[in-house]
Amino acid sequence: MTATAALTEIDDTAFAQLEREGRLQNPLHKALTGKPGRFGYRGELALRFAPQVANEARPPELSLAQAMAIATVGEKHLSFFAGYLLSFAYLKDVAEVMGDALSAEGQYFLFCNNIDLSKKYQVTYQGVTFYVLPLDESTVYN
Repeated sequence: MTATAALTEIDDTAFAQLEREGRLQNPLHKALTGKPGRFGYRGELALRFAPQVANEARPPELSLAQAMAIATVGEKHLSFFAGYLLSFAYLKDVAEVMGDALSAEGQYFLFCNNIDLSKKYQVTYQGVTFYVLPLDESTVYN
C-alpha cells in the first residue's frame, strides 16, 4: 500500500482529527492492520503542545506514551485505546484531546505510574469508561 492510500484510510477513521492536529507522534505503526477495514496506531499521543515561536518544532509538553489504538474505516469512534501516563491526573487531558473519538462502547485502558500497584480502577468521565491500571514495571505493549 502506498503512503497516499494510508492517508486516505486514516481520513476515514476516528484518527482523522488527531492526525490533522498533529497529535499522532513517533509512530511505530500507523496503517491498516491485517484485518480488512481496521486501522491501527502505535506511538505517542501529544496531549499538550509547547508554545511555538517562528514555526520552530518543539516536543509536546505532555504526551501519552506507549499509545495503541484501533479504529474501523467508516466509524467515528475508536474501538480500543491504551497508553501510559505519568500521573492519573492527566486522564482529563486524554479525555478532552480524544473527545469525539471515544464512545461509551469502546474499551479504553490507561496505565498510570502514580497509583497503588495493588489497585485497579474503573473511571467514567464524560460518559466514557476508562480502566486505570498500574504499570507494574512493564510496558503497555506487553
